[in-house]
Parts: sequence; structure tokens; C-alpha cells
Amino acid sequence: MVLSVKKEKAVLNDLRDFIEKADELGEVQVVEGADWDVELGALSELKAETPDSPLLLFDKIKGYPPGFRVASNPFASPRRTALGLNLPLEGSKMDHVRAMRRRLKEGIKPLPPVESIDIVRGWWASPGPDVLLSPERRKRRQYEHSLAIITACKPYYWINEFPSPSKVRPELEKELKEKWATLFDGKK
Repeated sequence: MVLSVKKEKAVLNDLRDFIEKADELGEVQVVEGADWDVELGALSELKAETPDSPLLLFDKIKGYPPGFRVASNPFASPRRTALGLNLPLEGSKMDHVRAMRRRLKEGIKPLPPVESIDIVRGWWASPGPDVLLSPERRKRRQYEHSLAIITACKPYYWINEFPSPSKVRPELEKELKEKWATLFDGKK
């Protein structure tokens, strides 16, 4: 199958648009009432291990007002990856790779590193190990700070020199799968 690469400008303006389009595709699962301390990260990690797992949209997070949401696993399915790259949604993973290669050959230039860094101010952090948060700010639950988002990946030839990814402890996995059984019942 040969997929044509879209020539028009991307139709997604921001993450909200992406989530809305992914939801229209049936690829979003809303999780309400999870605890920010361990559950958000562990549930995201456990769901990421399942093939074509949904984008998890956490809302009504314990200790925070509704609307303070967290999205995880945005590109854990081929369709959402294609959506984010403005590729056709149909086709196999290999079809998507071929379409992206054609697009790159047609002149998409990768951004130089200095242009592929976003500085985000007022970013919400967990109250955990961020040493830049003063005790006074922690007491006020004022967890925001600035951060730089750098688009990068580790070189393949260094693969054996990087630490292995973190894993959810087996006892925590069992506890979460019991508490959040609806996330793991085989539905998206």
C-alpha cells in the first residue's frame, strides 16, 4: 500500500487539539481520581506495556481541582503517532515509515538543536525530589518551575551503556491492577 503524504499544513494547534482528535478516534481513556504521587506514573507505565494502549487522560487528580489534567502515552499507538506527524491514519506501521521517509526526502529539514528546545515557564512539578523547590513553596503546594524540553534520543550504538528503564514493582502492579481493574480489562 502506498500512502500519500499530506501537503497541507498540520491541523493540530496544540495538545488539546491532539487529545480531541485522538478521542474522536476512540483512542483516549479518561482516568479520574488517581493519586499524583505514584499512581499516575505507574498506571502510565503499565498501560504502555500493552499493544496499542490508549492515551491516558488523568483528571480529578487527588489533591488537585478538576481540569488540572495529565496526558500520558500520547504516541503509544500507530494511529496517534500518524496523527501527531500529520500522516494518513490508515495503513501499516511500515506504510507510515515509508510515508515519513518520502516526506523527509521532499525537503523537511530537521531543526538545529538550538531551535528544538522549548523553555516552559510556570511548569507544574511533583512535590517529590525537585531540589529547586524551597520548603516555603512546598508548604503552599506551589510546585511550578521552569524547564527546557529537548527533543532527543540516545544513539543506538550506546544502547548497552544506558541504564535500563524503570519498572513498576510487582506488588505495586498487583495492587494497581486490582484497584484500577477497569483500565486493564482489555478495553481501550
